[in-house]
Amino acid sequence: MTDEIRNILCCDWGSSSFRMLLVDRRDMKVVGQVTNGEGIFKCFEKWKEKHKEKTRIEFYYKRISRAIQKIESELQCNLRNVPVVISGMASSNLGMREITYSPIPFQLDGSDLITQRILVKKKKQWEREIFLISGAENARDTMRGEETLVIGVNQGGHQKILYIIPGTHSKHIIGENQQVTDVKTYMTGEFFNLLASHSILKNSVDRDKTKGFGQFISAFCEGVKAGASTNILHAAFSVRVNQLFTKMDAFSNYYYLSGMLIGAELLDIFKTGISDIIVIADREKTILYRKAFDTLQEASTLSLRFEDASTALVRGQLKIYAAHKSH
Repeated sequence: MTDEIRNILCCDWGSSSFRMLLVDRRDMKVVGQVTNGEGIFKCFEKWKEKHKEKTRIEFYYKRISRAIQKIESELQCNLRNVPVVISGMASSNLGMREITYSPIPFQLDGSDLITQRILVKKKKQWEREIFLISGAENARDTMRGEETLVIGVNQGGHQKILYIIPGTHSKHIIGENQQVTDVKTYMTGEFFNLLASHSILKNSVDRDKTKGFGQFISAFCEGVKAGASTNILHAAFSVRVNQLFTKMDAFSNYYYLSGMLIGAELLDIFKTGISDIIVIADREKTILYRKAFDTLQEASTLSLRFEDASTALVRGQLKIYAAHKSH
């Protein structure tokens, strides 16, 4: 079996980051990857400076091509005609090509998501398929990329499940009867960055990268309890008070603030009446959210499962690609 048939390139192109995975289709194993900070926002700004609309796809593809060449160089392989599947912000109005949001509800096998194929030709000798996956929307909210992760962890069944995807803009997505029926966005990560970097609290928090999370569990749990029990606008000022009254040092306060915002985010899940929860996250966020759930007494009534975000991305993209390839 040739590389071109066996492999596929799975790309998660977000607002602030770019990640490409070379995947063996036979077992969905990641055999190579590239990650960098050239997200869609940065790419769009660079393109807008001196390029015209007709060059947009070519400009964005150069970024994709550089990542492919890096993988080829590291693995000493030829990926010339291997297709690229992309989810995330690449299908937004800032991305490679804007695609209309898919309406919510949509099927959890990905068969009715809106997708688009782009064929990129190189000197008339070969062409590469770029397969863009759209986001989804209802009248109140949107997502781009998270729909793919949910599809990746879905294993059938008709029970009502709340999928939580932590991040800059955390998503709480409801699935039932093999459909995604709702989404709510929480600006957890963005609020943390704003408060920690651009507010009066910026001199009260600091991250100690030499110490692991285990050193600050107590402060984090205190923050979770505060965020889940107190008005967040009032609770946030307690970070400043912690410093003024020397209750916590800046390193502990960093995790206290993080816990507070995660606690405020999770408060809403107990209003949904949904007991089956699946958290899709990377290793760092899995540790934080697991501890946050352990801290909240109400969480003892929940059926909680954690899934790896990279695995979900690959499985989701391949499911969607296969469903549309057969059309």
